Amino acid sequence: MIASLALLTRLYAGIAILGLLIYLIIKNKKALLKFISGIAIIFIPANLILLSIFKQNYLNSVFLYHFLKSTGIPKINIFKFFIKWDFILVTLATISLFIKSRKKLLLPIITAATITLFYLIYIDIYYLYLGLLIPFLAILGSKTVYTFIKNINLKKKIFLILFLLLLLMIPSTFFYLKNQAQTAKVEFNKEIVEFVKDNTQPQETIYGNFEITPLIALEANRKITGNYVDTNEKTFLSGLYNTTQRTNELRGNVTLVLMKTILDKNQNPLYFEEIIDPNFLLEECNLTKIYQIENDYSAENLVRRHIKAVSDIKLTRMPDTEG
Repeated sequence: MIASLALLTRLYAGIAILGLLIYLIIKNKKALLKFISGIAIIFIPANLILLSIFKQNYLNSVFLYHFLKSTGIPKINIFKFFIKWDFILVTLATISLFIKSRKKLLLPIITAATITLFYLIYIDIYYLYLGLLIPFLAILGSKTVYTFIKNINLKKKIFLILFLLLLLMIPSTFFYLKNQAQTAKVEFNKEIVEFVKDNTQPQETIYGNFEITPLIALEANRKITGNYVDTNEKTFLSGLYNTTQRTNELRGNVTLVLMKTILDKNQNPLYFEEIIDPNFLLEECNLTKIYQIENDYSAENLVRRHIKAVSDIKLTRMPDTEG
């Protein structure tokens, strides 16, 4: 039941479940059918209901889309980051593979190995995905710690465990507060909300970047054109949605478009997200307001990914602006 709920929450939880299935096939075939039945009894009816309501759109967005993704952030960078900031956890988990009682750890070992192998093969992963590894690495790491401290007295055990916890928490917490907490930080959403309210009528709609547009629409009490909430660029790059078709649907029906981009020193955009035809923005829209994000996760990758598009598209200055 828990596994099926995990699947309904995040489909990639299925990789961990696959690891559990492999373990059951090896060690406990009798429990295998019960485990599969426990998943199916919730997962299948829930999906059949959703499929009957949303039909092909649900199938495409939830399942088929994952097979259409293109390469994203280089995997080596993701794994380096993970190992660097979870070095102690990874090290303790690795040591557990060499202790004498490792056969008792077959479940977390197989599951962690399955997840890791999938991420090495799958074309597009993000750091968040590696969170699926953490519980199994924690089990393996705990076994290592227990092996080393089981024969010492209670006071030393408590001291070593507290020391290890601090060693795990302090560097990562400091790094997060100093760097990650300030990255991609949007502090001007209220300003955008007021701008949208002042420059649109209640019946008019907005469209744009999925990271900010749904929040703005909610707070400004404005609808999103066509109810296109998920405008992740990858859904267009994968072919799930067509940019030209989407633009034709927007033409004449959208009042404001919120785009995330990188500007040159003359305030000209270096690229446009492929969620709308750039010629539509250049020829039929006015650039009315700019809000600056000081530090963003994707800036470097966006420039690298769109360098060819910039060389292929002649960008001209936006029409006369207001505000």
